[in-house]
Amino acid sequence: TAMINVRPMRTHHWSGLGTLLKNYIMFVSQPWIYHGNACEKLGAIWQKSHVKNKTRLNILVMMTPLFHGVGPHHFNKEYTWPYSGLILSTDPVAADATGARIIQAKRNQYFGEDKPISPPPRHIEAADIKYALGNSHPDRIGRAEELHVHRPHIRDHTPVRLQYIAQRPDFPRVIRPDLENPNANGPLHRQQAQR
Repeated sequence: TAMINVRPMRTHHWSGLGTLLKNYIMFVSQPWIYHGNACEKLGAIWQKSHVKNKTRLNILVMMTPLFHGVGPHHFNKEYTWPYSGLILSTDPVAADATGARIIQAKRNQYFGEDKPISPPPRHIEAADIKYALGNSHPDRIGRAEELHVHRPHIRDHTPVRLQYIAQRPDFPRVIRPDLENPNANGPLHRQQAQR
């Protein structure tokens, strides 16, 4: 079985952001188990036997993402914008981390100040650090290509941005965070494998 994971990016009441990683919550019978601490444990779903290593492509839909919301099932067109993008990657963590940075930049621009996503989308970094599903740190993510595709059948003729995101080959694989060292340089401190 091979799967293609497709999800629109938007703010989310429980997880901070509705992401590719969160999309697989439909594959568990008790989804509420994964809702604690801003859905930090979503990466565990990707390690279940019926999902593990079956996703061949992740497509984060960023056509008109929702960058701000209040409460469950919130939607307000005022908090969307025509980004007109698709982020494609074999790494769901890298795609979600890239989408999260785009959403955060839009929030800061719109509100005129640093306006962090709330709750913080902890599940993205946890999928990297705790579950080793991919890379969340921008220094370890490379944008292989960005294409602009014109859509003549769409009334406004806005081109679509296609971004292919990949792990940079010059970075070693993450093994685990240094959980025992309280003086580690923040949540992105890593122990890395030898080449």
